[in-house]
Amino acid sequence: MAVDNGRFGDLIVLLSRFLLRGLFPLSLSVAFAAPTQFTPLPRFDAAAQTAVQARLTQAFDAPMAARLALLQHPEARKALLDIGSTPNAVLAAGWLQEGELDLWQALIGSPAKLDNLTSQTVQTLQQRSQAAQAAWYRAAAAVALQPLLVDQQTSAEALAELARSRRQAGNLSRFDEATTLAEAGQARLAALQENQEASQALLALRREMGLAPDTLLQLAPLPTPPLGIPRFSGLLDLARQQNLLARHALDAIRQDRSASEQNMLRQTTLSLPLFSGKNALGHKENQIGTRLTAESTMHELASQITLQESALVLAQQQWQHLAQEVFPQRQAANAEAFKHYNGMLRGVDELLKSRTAELETHRQLIAAQRDYWLAWLALESLVGGKLPTPRYDQPPTIPAPSPIETAPLHH
Repeated sequence: MAVDNGRFGDLIVLLSRFLLRGLFPLSLSVAFAAPTQFTPLPRFDAAAQTAVQARLTQAFDAPMAARLALLQHPEARKALLDIGSTPNAVLAAGWLQEGELDLWQALIGSPAKLDNLTSQTVQTLQQRSQAAQAAWYRAAAAVALQPLLVDQQTSAEALAELARSRRQAGNLSRFDEATTLAEAGQARLAALQENQEASQALLALRREMGLAPDTLLQLAPLPTPPLGIPRFSGLLDLARQQNLLARHALDAIRQDRSASEQNMLRQTTLSLPLFSGKNALGHKENQIGTRLTAESTMHELASQITLQESALVLAQQQWQHLAQEVFPQRQAANAEAFKHYNGMLRGVDELLKSRTAELETHRQLIAAQRDYWLAWLALESLVGGKLPTPRYDQPPTIPAPSPIETAPLHH
């Protein structure tokens, strides 16, 4: 078989680079912070912004992103000003301590009646916290996905170079060459799109944290979800205390306890159709209407919590299936492909395809990690605060399929 030495040399370089990247994956670092546009005020936020800039020189996770956002984002600082506080005072109270963030406990503590201004402030700070954490999970996943897409592109280019060499030697059809080259082009496009999405995710994180667009960041690794299906109890009761819409609805009901059923409607006997003009409808009692509005709010909240809890369970099951079953088998298959390649039992194209399949599964695994934490965060948003520690149940095992009948069929 005649193969062009120049093309074969290019293929060896691509293959070597690809295999070495499998052994030594890329690590992306983003590190330091640019100064803000406006001069901090010494008595209001100067100390807080100095602390934020210092903390940004270290890797930070999603809870810390929320803590930094509540000291840095202009909307959060305005909310603190509205209630007579300052970012400096919040910092001095120990706001930047490491660990999980329970915003409700940090702001309110125990259930208490909130006036309108305090409710608006709490809602603003909750929204800023949720937005910063969601942006962090998307950015951390995008950064983790970038080197995988580069590896997939390298694999596709190596396969394309191999196809060109075989085509030139007359050992590959034009159809197979065109198919391989098209797949390489799609891999390059996917890498380009992934790089753009990573840049957009980092820009979104800076925006939600109140940082300048050219701020460089260091992100901690995306956390691994816990094993087992999360099962919660008392989420609706917790939402009654911490979800601001639920609190307002229940407060309205408590204020209208004096409403009596006899004041609801004064009406005569009705006939259908109801709005034909023949019926004399009475005056609607506003207090009963308020109660029904509150019931509608609580009904919708309970439905949303149930749906989001189901979405969290599904996200966990998808991640666990990939982490415990699919990805380990892809890794094992790729390791075996190396052995077969070294033993001259399989060709380089099969080795590259095996590695590409492993990378694609790894990409799905990272995306599943991101989706799990976003689902967790969405459930926290509905409840109005940090979720209680769930009970983790193991998913039911899927029975093995029945063996295929191999006996001859009678006709």
